[in-house]
Amino acid sequence: MSHVPVLHIKSAGKLAYLEMFVVFKLLFLIINVDYWHGLAQSLQLLSSCVEVQLFSSSRLDNCY
Repeated sequence: MSHVPVLHIKSAGKLAYLEMFVVFKLLFLIINVDYWHGLAQSLQLLSSCVEVQLFSSSRLDNCY
């Protein structure tokens, strides 16, 4: 019975490390996706502003 706690602690440490790794990977992925999504959105906004400017000769500050 004395072997179980040591083994448990070792596996818990490995599990914690693995969990941390997975969490960081997920966080990185989320940040990446968020970044690209934000970039695409701002590009879309910019292009729509340019369209508005072209079609109705209004200023860019109307879009914001």
